[in-house]
Amino acid sequence: MQKNESRIVGIVLAGGAGRRFNGADKGLQIYHGKRLIDHTTSRLEPQVSDLVICANRNIEQYKKLGFHVTRDKDTGFQGPMAGLSAALEHLNKSDFDAALITSCDTPNIPLDLGQKLHAESGHNCLVAVAHDGLRRQNLHCLIKRGAWASLIDFYTNGERAMHRWYGKIGIQEVDFSHNADGFLNINSAERLDR
Repeated sequence: MQKNESRIVGIVLAGGAGRRFNGADKGLQIYHGKRLIDHTTSRLEPQVSDLVICANRNIEQYKKLGFHVTRDKDTGFQGPMAGLSAALEHLNKSDFDAALITSCDTPNIPLDLGQKLHAESGHNCLVAVAHDGLRRQNLHCLIKRGAWASLIDFYTNGERAMHRWYGKIGIQEVDFSHNADGFLNINSAERLDR
């Protein structure tokens, strides 16, 4: 797959507390013979110009993947928006047009995620979010540069929920019902290799 011509940076959220994994770092858990982070980055990297990983533990292991690693500014695992806000602040001085977001626990993300979100977002839409036919996939989205400051301000003002920010800024939902399995979420230790 060819990289998108637009300057899109990928952001992989891997900074959670791993509460459903008995506190283990989710991105480093083995699924079908590879770490979850390896699955995700291998599918996201061809879709973007560069990658950033948001992690709060095992930073050196994540850096070995060859991508920049950011961590939350606040302690206590404040959720996905904390990692996303930190990554976007880091990228503010870059020349990227948009950020393609995914989480480390979705090892089968669609290989056309970025292309389709970008194509269907249109000129007037700042945020496009995948919808799998049953529900909106809030952590699988394309956020254009014009919305970065809004998200950072929203988080800085104490908000923590992506869906509430979406309600404030307005979004375009993009249909991925043809590839709903691409959003399979490995959200418990029982779903890992045994």
